[in-house]
Amino acid sequence: MKATNEALLARSELAHFSLAIVPDNAHTLHMHFAAEYREFAHEAMKWAKTAQSENERAIFLEMVRTWTEAAVALERKLEKIH
Repeated sequence: MKATNEALLARSELAHFSLAIVPDNAHTLHMHFAAEYREFAHEAMKWAKTAQSENERAIFLEMVRTWTEAAVALERKLEKIH
């Protein structure tokens, strides 16, 4: 589980970088990214529900927040473009 958590956290750190560039012809691809971010948030929420400690739960909930915010920010950016 630790390796999976580290991988998800690494992805959450990268999520914000993908918001910087949204070319017009990449709308479908970026909508896929937004859906994928929401799936990562869903996975982190499942982990939060089964966390072994309050500290672990807090980390997972922070991941949920980060992924959800990344999805919303990307969707808003796409709405402005189209």
